[in-house]
Amino acid sequence: MSELLLIGLCGTLTMEQKSLLKDATLIVAAPRLLPDDGCGPAARFQAITPLDAAMTAIRLELRAGGAVAVLASGDPMFFGLGKRLCDEFADTPTRVLPSPSSLQLACARWRIAWHDARIISLHGRALAHVGELLRHGKTIVLTDKNNSPDRLAASILDYFKLIGETELPQRLQVLVGENLALPDENISRLTLTEAAARRFAALNVVCFYLPEAFIRKSPFIFGLSEEHIEHVAGMITKNEVRAAVLHALRLPRQGIFWDVGGGSGSVSIEAAGLAPCLAIYTIERCSERMAAIKENIRRYQRFSITPILGEAPAALAALPDPDRVFVGGGGAALPDIVTAVHARLKPGGRLVLTAVSERSIQTAPDLLKSHGFATTVCEIRVTRRQAHGDRILNPITIITGEK
Repeated sequence: MSELLLIGLCGTLTMEQKSLLKDATLIVAAPRLLPDDGCGPAARFQAITPLDAAMTAIRLELRAGGAVAVLASGDPMFFGLGKRLCDEFADTPTRVLPSPSSLQLACARWRIAWHDARIISLHGRALAHVGELLRHGKTIVLTDKNNSPDRLAASILDYFKLIGETELPQRLQVLVGENLALPDENISRLTLTEAAARRFAALNVVCFYLPEAFIRKSPFIFGLSEEHIEHVAGMITKNEVRAAVLHALRLPRQGIFWDVGGGSGSVSIEAAGLAPCLAIYTIERCSERMAAIKENIRRYQRFSITPILGEAPAALAALPDPDRVFVGGGGAALPDIVTAVHARLKPGGRLVLTAVSERSIQTAPDLLKSHGFATTVCEIRVTRRQAHGDRILNPITIITGEK
């Protein structure tokens, strides 16, 4: 009768695992995991990579009534091949025998709990933004050759330099576990600078750990007031308008957001709180206002925001294609900005503009429609009731275009 065994290894095979392997007719594993003994005389071996070839071999063996054992490190159901195999061969009797995962072993060696950590895998995928590593006080990363601890540490250092963060490079700890459960196991606790200068074994787990005392996050994810946000000469999207703009943007959980003409960065700061997995690029041409944007990023540790000093549309050329775009004004450059955004905005993406001048209010909707955007327009009028009298804010027109 065909059977699928998923066996997680921690060092060498246990007696139970060896007894199960004796009945296997096909053993699928990376070469480094193949056992020296314990296999039955009928067993054949298949490399786990390329994966498509391995899956074909498993399928054929099971159809022939054979017993297949797949060997993996640690727990096959933890960011491993286990889920795909269980889904692919759902009708096949399957047993899973896990060992401690690399994450469990690493945390035991570092002597830290892992139940309250954020865990991400960078196996075969690019880091969306450095903020992925910094939005939690304790982030554990399963790495690959392109996302090694030294490269990740160097990326964080570069980002801190960009935003002018001087304290956290000294406070953020880098914990690395290499070759866990193997004879050449190595455990390190490093600074960012030390980690960036080191080279690590290919098999490793890394934790970026910031003690609680140095976490400077807002106690709420949305609703910062104007007095909470550093800004220059009143250049800030007012609270009520900011809320309406973020509603109009319909922020995705992840993706790319351009904030063009960032001003104080208030829209970016709030967007980062609402959608922390979103990669945000805030473009501002004024160096004084850019300094305020960086101060707000540091103050609220909204590290998913990348500040770009430059003028649109030229400053947009090097950025990844957006899912959402907000343009707070644009002035004479607005037609060129809309043209550039339309060319790059992903299908189904949204562009939101705010307009104050009568000229912009009249021309912006037609500008969006001429590029094929499905366009809606609304006007926001705000009166703040205060003890010393009403404060009537300038009306703001919000133009939304969907591609």
